[in-house]
Amino acid sequence: MNTRKTLKLTDEFAAQYDSHIEKGLWKGPQVLYEELKDYLQPKNKLLDIGIGTGLASIPFYKFGLDIYGIDGSLEMIKLCKAKNFTKELIFTDITNPDFSLPAVSFDFAISNAVLHMIGDISAIIKRVTKQLKPGGHLCFTTIPYGYINDEEYLETVHQGVYYNHKKEIDLFVFRHTNSYIKYVLKENKLQLTKNQIFLAFKDYQEKRDVFFEYFHAVK
Repeated sequence: MNTRKTLKLTDEFAAQYDSHIEKGLWKGPQVLYEELKDYLQPKNKLLDIGIGTGLASIPFYKFGLDIYGIDGSLEMIKLCKAKNFTKELIFTDITNPDFSLPAVSFDFAISNAVLHMIGDISAIIKRVTKQLKPGGHLCFTTIPYGYINDEEYLETVHQGVYYNHKKEIDLFVFRHTNSYIKYVLKENKLQLTKNQIFLAFKDYQEKRDVFFEYFHAVK
């Protein structure tokens, strides 16, 4: 995976991100909030992994949670910081095994539309789980493998992780099998409570519906 290329493209796209998401009627942020809202308490601490411009965290902030975010795109971090709703933002590459995290324990950790750009996510889940409180919730999205239009995806060296190299922009996109995600959660002693495939957004450029899957696990 070309991490530098992915982050460079993200930086270039940052300024257009919010308007692009609104046009595609992106449902990910609301799906994660709806899944977790019954467990929320004001002043709970939430970590957003790959916070971007903050769209997935804002509903939780409005509820009264303290928001912490990490991201590998400096431009995304700048745009998120300008919205003035986070307690702390850290510029860090989550594909680096010792990526930085705020020095607090979290009640919730979320990741929306990030992990399908990474491939093997086991090190990320392990690192975040260490700072998740007992009984804390982890909720994240992936693109499921084995659901629809998998023909262009090839298996990586990690069983259950598949990739598609979009050569026109030199970008790798990944899909994960259900069994792979369940294995990673089990290895980190996380109890899966729910997973569900959902229509994430409409890609008007490619004229297709894009489906994601969310996983909700408890420590």
